[in-house]
Amino acid sequence: MKAHYVWIVALISVVALAIRLWFNLDPANLSLAGVADASEYLRYCQVLQKLDIFHPDFSGWKEFVISGPTFPVFLSLCASICGASFAAGTAAITISLVVQAFTSTAIVVLLILIVEMLWGKRIACIAGGAAALYPGFIVNAARLYSESFATTLEMGALYLGLRAWFASNEKSRNLYLAFTGFLLIALQLTRSSMMLLTLETTGILVLALVFAAIKDRAALKPRAINLAAFVAGCIVVIAPWFVLQKSAFNKTSFVVDRVGQYNLFIGTNTAIQGFLSYPYPDGSGIEKKSYTQLIREAYKESPSRFLRLMMDKPARLYKFPWNDFRTPIGFFTFKWQVLYHEIVLMLALLGTVLCVFLDRQKAAGKKIIGRLFFFSLLAVNLPFLLFITVPRYNLMAMPVLLGIAAVGAYRVAQLNKYHQASIWPKLAVLCPILLLLFFRDDLSRWLDSGDFIRFISVRSSDALGRILFCGVVASTWCVSLYKCSKNLEGYIWPFRFAFAIYLMFFMPLALMQQRANGRSGETVIEMAKKGECIKSEFVLAEGRKLPTGLDWYVAVDGDNGHLQCDRLSLSLGERPVNTAPLPALSLLDDWSLSKMMDAGCGYLECSWIFDCLSAPSGVTNTELRQWHFYPVGNIVKVAEILNRERRLPIEMSQKDGRSLKLFSRKKVIGKKTNTLPGRYQYSWEKAFYGVENDEGLTDTRYDESVEVERPNAGSWQIELNRETAGNMIGDTNVMLVGVPQIARKARDTMSDTVIQKSARPEDAVLQLDMPLPEPASRRPALLSVSYEAKSVANIKDTPSTRITDLRPVLRLDYRVEQDGRMVARHMFLPWLKPLIGTNKYSVSLPLDLQGLRAHDCKVSLTFADRATRPDKASMRMQYDVRPPLFANQKEIVL
Repeated sequence: MKAHYVWIVALISVVALAIRLWFNLDPANLSLAGVADASEYLRYCQVLQKLDIFHPDFSGWKEFVISGPTFPVFLSLCASICGASFAAGTAAITISLVVQAFTSTAIVVLLILIVEMLWGKRIACIAGGAAALYPGFIVNAARLYSESFATTLEMGALYLGLRAWFASNEKSRNLYLAFTGFLLIALQLTRSSMMLLTLETTGILVLALVFAAIKDRAALKPRAINLAAFVAGCIVVIAPWFVLQKSAFNKTSFVVDRVGQYNLFIGTNTAIQGFLSYPYPDGSGIEKKSYTQLIREAYKESPSRFLRLMMDKPARLYKFPWNDFRTPIGFFTFKWQVLYHEIVLMLALLGTVLCVFLDRQKAAGKKIIGRLFFFSLLAVNLPFLLFITVPRYNLMAMPVLLGIAAVGAYRVAQLNKYHQASIWPKLAVLCPILLLLFFRDDLSRWLDSGDFIRFISVRSSDALGRILFCGVVASTWCVSLYKCSKNLEGYIWPFRFAFAIYLMFFMPLALMQQRANGRSGETVIEMAKKGECIKSEFVLAEGRKLPTGLDWYVAVDGDNGHLQCDRLSLSLGERPVNTAPLPALSLLDDWSLSKMMDAGCGYLECSWIFDCLSAPSGVTNTELRQWHFYPVGNIVKVAEILNRERRLPIEMSQKDGRSLKLFSRKKVIGKKTNTLPGRYQYSWEKAFYGVENDEGLTDTRYDESVEVERPNAGSWQIELNRETAGNMIGDTNVMLVGVPQIARKARDTMSDTVIQKSARPEDAVLQLDMPLPEPASRRPALLSVSYEAKSVANIKDTPSTRITDLRPVLRLDYRVEQDGRMVARHMFLPWLKPLIGTNKYSVSLPLDLQGLRAHDCKVSLTFADRATRPDKASMRMQYDVRPPLFANQKEIVL
């Protein structure tokens, strides 16, 4: 092993670097280097490169203190050395990506060196190989976020700290400790929570000094010099930062202010499950409260929900690798990345028991303390559980988990090799595999049979059955690990104490049904063949009478934009519904609070933020899972039919052979209050950073209790191939919603434009005859957009040719009064998708032009890409329509 070790480490390093350079620089891979939070760091780099140290101007540094200085300084230095400017953009970003490929590879090399010191060469190679291919490190190397760089600093500080611990002479130890202090403060100024690691290291050195003063007076001077060397390394970084803080902000602080109170307020808010929601929660006054006060208030709000949220956080933080936009790594799609990550977690749970105090031969005490220091990095990362917790924050804990997973895999393999007659090593492998399969897909996938095979249950098993299964398997696993430990040498009593703590945390997490595993009782309904359908009836209870004068909508829960295309056929009361559906996300924005970008471009905050995250994920806003509202008031006299006949049939069928997914929930019979995916509160963090779904984006919504009078709950039927029929196992997420009408003025504007396939793209334009705003009488309007093609363009959806780059442009031009004169403005409405994979697309959108206080409005529909230009497009504006969520009176839900 010794002869080949260097070559194996070199090969792992070269492979890791090659993968990262390919992923970062290959034009075929979608470049997400500057998206989302990375755009802030790029702005700070521009500020740094403009700084004149002899005549400093700190006017643009207002938010610089929130990001921390280390990462922007590092990126600026890398680009400046090569003569590139972030103001120019591309060259500086390319240089940064090359450098970040090397720093990400350094994580792999440092992990190998650390694990070698603590467990040996074989386990070090396993850990290094796993880290070289770990998807979170690869994907993150291509994004200019701080976590990858911070992980490199963390591993560097850990390596130097361990080298100091194992150093044979004081001169080397002092040098290592000085560099350790330097890296720890740089790390602390990148990720503020890493101050805990600085405090831990300082505490160890202080304890060593105290111990020397009590037990070994001869060692007092060397230990004091060790502490002084460490502090000197810290001062080299912290002193310039103090000077900069005092000059720019007239204050000094050891900790980077990352808006901690607000992040803690959101992360412990049970009403929004620890995610930032839109509309935003009221956080006024929280900056004046301490962390303990905020936690105490969140707990008092609802102790049971608070505890469930805290139990949910570990799964949310560690269940997925960091890949916010579900980006594939070549053929390594996101689903397989999740599986790889969860196998690492499974092996880490094995290694946690067997990695510190046990070995085939009893390890030296100094090595045990080094292992404990390595393991403590997990505890340092645990404070993230209290704050806004998204999967990306697990990245800094992953080197430790990969190292522990390598120990677990090696230990169990050795136990199975040398103790073949024992059943316990085999159970130690089998039990976690069973739990992994159960938590990923649940057992009901294999229990379903016959015609209901497509009703794929997503963690909807009975709670008691789930607890029994998890309890038996988890208990068997823990017993097998304890039995395996008796075949190893080590420190028995410390092991037993650590094992008791392990059980205290592991068993509740294994038994409790967590929200991060999906909405409880939810079922995916998949219709994969043309003609398959589900059908039922809306039933009005005896003695109930519906008021007339309501706008009626059929609300359907779906994702991937199927409902806006020609895939779903909907009929109500045996009459086809051909109206364009209204995506619920488009209803959330308050148009009176619109904001402005440069060059006279206005935007609606909710729509814009969702689009900023949807586009890098290769989807559009309409393809996110949400409610879709079909206007049916002009097609079916809903109130009249239900008042007369007491029932109204509904049928939804598949129009072609492509998969169509809808959603259902558990049966609720005899209750008027149903728990449904909410309609009034959405979250882009929950959608893109949530972990409920490993095949696509997570649901954007929270749970909502709705008074739904559904006497026929669970009576939905499914027909497969028009041959067999049967009752569904639950109630669908389909509702009939009535909202109050407002006074109509019977004004419709219609525009139909045929788009000719010529070299010059043409527009479909709808000129709106909009009067002056009437603030006292808000009159929302509904814009319907539709376009279709006889033949669908065959465009391969590759990262370099994204669907979002090919979609049409829907632009609203208008004028507003400003300083006594009319000023031209425009706004893009990001709710369209190209004709790829479908022949027709239609969508309805709310236009609150009076909330915008707009004059002389015009809507333009532009098809800039010839390959996806349709044969026909149309737009229709209907005034005085009150869509759902605009209603200010109590709605009726059936």
